[in-house]
This record gives sequence, structure tokens and C-alpha cells, in this order.
Amino acid sequence: MAEAITIARPYATAVFRLAKEKKALAKWSDELALIAAVAENAQIKNLIDDPKLPSAELSRILLSIFEGKLSEPAVNLLKLLVENNRLTIIADIVAAFEELKA
Repeated sequence: MAEAITIARPYATAVFRLAKEKKALAKWSDELALIAAVAENAQIKNLIDDPKLPSAELSRILLSIFEGKLSEPAVNLLKLLVENNRLTIIADIVAAFEELKA
């Protein structure tokens, strides 16, 4: 989907710049892959797609899943994606990030 990658690219670029600046490209690759893997889980996908579930509640659920597994900047990215209803494009963000990394 061309639109998804267009939306994902600025997120990936921002993460790439931060990761490069902090010399943490591998760590960000791992964290983004973890977020994407969880987001692809059928039960989590149902929560993400549920229009009745407030974003604050979705954030709370996801943060409990990722507790101790993500850095603070990755948690902030996760919150931002949830708030902006962009978690569905995490796979595109990962792909764009990895492309920038190559």
C-alpha cells in the first residue's frame, strides 16, 4: 500500500536519525521488530482495530506487554503511534527503517 509507506517514512526517518545519533541502530531494529511482532498477533490486532477501545486503554495494554522490554524512546514512539492511530503501519515503519539502515 503506497499510502502506508508514505505515512511510515517520516516516522522511520526520525527513528533512524535518533538511532544513528545514539549509535543504537541494532537496538532500534530489535525494538521495532518486537513492536511489529506484537502488533501482528491476532488478539492484539483485534484490539488495535477496535474503534470502541480508547487509545489510552490500548496504550495501557501495550505498555504492560512491553514493560521492561523497550527503551524509553521506543515507548514514546509506541505511545505516539497509538495516539495517532498509526500502529497499523508499524511493519512499513520497520521496512523503511531497515531500508535507511542499509
